[in-house]
Amino acid sequence: MAESKDHPHFVSKIAMSDDANYIAISRLDNKIIIFDRTNQKTFKVFEDVNHSVRWLISFTPDSKCFVFQNYDNDLIFYNLQEERIVKALDLGYPVSSIAFFKDNNRFITGGLDGKIELINANTDERKILKPRVPAAELSDFFTPISSVKISPNEN
Repeated sequence: MAESKDHPHFVSKIAMSDDANYIAISRLDNKIIIFDRTNQKTFKVFEDVNHSVRWLISFTPDSKCFVFQNYDNDLIFYNLQEERIVKALDLGYPVSSIAFFKDNNRFITGGLDGKIELINANTDERKILKPRVPAAELSDFFTPISSVKISPNEN
């Protein structure tokens, strides 16, 4: 993959808000850039000059918050309207995937340690979920979880 004039650094992840107003790009130069599609300008840049990238990026379903995980394993909720961090959760482990319920408060994470966890952002309540896979041993799930998704009926 060659570098381009518009993106001089390799892109590791891309996320779009549900209302399609924002696009977030995580780059291997340790930056996350949020573009405002309405104004066609850079809205915000997050950068960690001390660590290599371990950025999980997502948006809440109501498109009010941009969510990312920093290298210290904190899950950061950045309110796009207020332009400030409104919540930081210390997860204690690196997350590779996140999926939000429609209420914008509950979400599940898939960790690099094979853990799938249900978290309530309002109460900080956490519960480990055990996958329901026929004839699977629990030890089958100690490998990294690359993606999690919530079914349309949220079961």
